[in-house]
Amino acid sequence: MLDFQILQGQIIPLESEYYTQAMEISDRISDPTRQWQAYLNILALRSFTEWLAERAGDMRLDEADCSALQPELANLLEVVCNLIVGEFKVCLIATESLIDNLVRIPKAAIELPEFAAHFYVIMEVWEEEEQASIRGFVRYAQLLNTQESGRLAAQATGIYQLPLNLFDVDVDNLLLSLHLANPADFKLTQKDEVLSPSASCLLPSALQEEGIVEQAINVAVWLRDEIDEFARSLGWGIPVNLTPAVAAGWRSSEGFDFAIAQLINQGMEIPPEARGSCQSISVDEIPLQLFAAGWHLMAEDRENQQKVNEEWSLLLILKTQYGGFLPQGIKLEVADQSNILSEQVVETHNFYLGSCVVGNLDDQFFITITLNDKELKLPPFVFLTIPNY
Repeated sequence: MLDFQILQGQIIPLESEYYTQAMEISDRISDPTRQWQAYLNILALRSFTEWLAERAGDMRLDEADCSALQPELANLLEVVCNLIVGEFKVCLIATESLIDNLVRIPKAAIELPEFAAHFYVIMEVWEEEEQASIRGFVRYAQLLNTQESGRLAAQATGIYQLPLNLFDVDVDNLLLSLHLANPADFKLTQKDEVLSPSASCLLPSALQEEGIVEQAINVAVWLRDEIDEFARSLGWGIPVNLTPAVAAGWRSSEGFDFAIAQLINQGMEIPPEARGSCQSISVDEIPLQLFAAGWHLMAEDRENQQKVNEEWSLLLILKTQYGGFLPQGIKLEVADQSNILSEQVVETHNFYLGSCVVGNLDDQFFITITLNDKELKLPPFVFLTIPNY
């Protein structure tokens, strides 16, 4: 039976075993900057499930697909997704403080069908005090209504900031909804109704059949001298201007200036707004650096003097980490969703290996680097110019 006592602000003690599991999960997170949030998420999950067991012990609880318990997802999601309570999906938002009266939720947890929930629950966790508290909840439909009204806009990092007063602080109402509401009245976004294509670049966009989460590197934000959280987590640096590379003493492109200057001298047109970034990688234990740059193109119909098609260009330059010739046989391959567009192989002594491809704004480019049968596949590169991205 449900216990409908007043639960607002109720303190939930954190047991020692919660901390043990939180440490075990967070230690398996590859991104050090996300380990603490993964730690808090486990404490929030355990305190919520303990509270639910006490107040509604007959309610079915399923953690099989819970993101917080899967390191590959916990490494990417700041919240706890895919917790099943009864017939509903619940998302837990773990935070240490609500002093600014703002609740932060990643776009993917709202807009992507794989992670959207019927209810979003705030869990304030006081790790040192060994306590947690349920501070409020909001329904999925309320979030959509707020978004459609224009009162919900994401930051460049892909995080929604919601006012705390949007949440229902009476947790009795949450218990009632979980126990009595009809799931048919709570329609979630389906896979063919994704609200915003930009969400797919910031966090997991689709679960593949093998369970791997795919993300994308959005080059469009580089043109604003910004870099999203996913690209930063992969080691891509702050975007830099390409065209000053021909000027003496300009070292913004991290060792790729000479190659860029050669391309410009050979006739490649690189617009001033183009921006690039560098990532350190390794293939067959050979340390390498990959420089990627992108810019927007507008094809024109010269007869009618009209702009007819928007495109974007991706430039890639590969070199060794510490200088010297690239290993012979190394291959740089670029493909779109259906075809291989470029395949460059080092056959002589070369310092650089490069490729430049052009596609429509909705095209994705897939990069594969191969050496001695060892292969490195990078996340797809995309160009999404979404407002408030």
